[in-house]
Amino acid sequence: MTNVAEDQKEEGVRERAASAAQDAASTTQEKAIELRSRGADQLRGQLDSRTTDAGRQAQDVASALRQSGEQLRSDGKSQAATVTEGAAERVERFGQYLERVNGNELMDDAERFVRQRPWMVAGVALLAGLAASRMMKASSERRYSTSRPEYATSQGGM
Repeated sequence: MTNVAEDQKEEGVRERAASAAQDAASTTQEKAIELRSRGADQLRGQLDSRTTDAGRQAQDVASALRQSGEQLRSDGKSQAATVTEGAAERVERFGQYLERVNGNELMDDAERFVRQRPWMVAGVALLAGLAASRMMKASSERRYSTSRPEYATSQGGM
């Protein structure tokens, strides 16, 4: 009889422990969803702020390019002025776009661009990787060429 009572008592303890674990897991999952939502909102806010700032900076660059174009035209370099003014127009449109869009729209546009032009994105990534590897190689060669004479001097003294 006592074994039956002890078994029932242990079963009750197990059920309560399982229920408590399930409640804890549910609460943890709810908190994780809440934190993810908060993090996404903060990321969206940061992206909106950064793109607006970048848009303003692009507009400033466009203004500087326009002034350069006017200066080139007054110096009699109309072909260079035309190129500069064209670049200013493109930079200004890009700046207006960055100021206008929110974070979600920007991410959607970026995804659409990548899906429409995957080879272009892969090519740009390849070029960026090659440029980074060349810069690292040049940096390491300079670093080792400056440390090598000291090494040779210390080796020669042995």
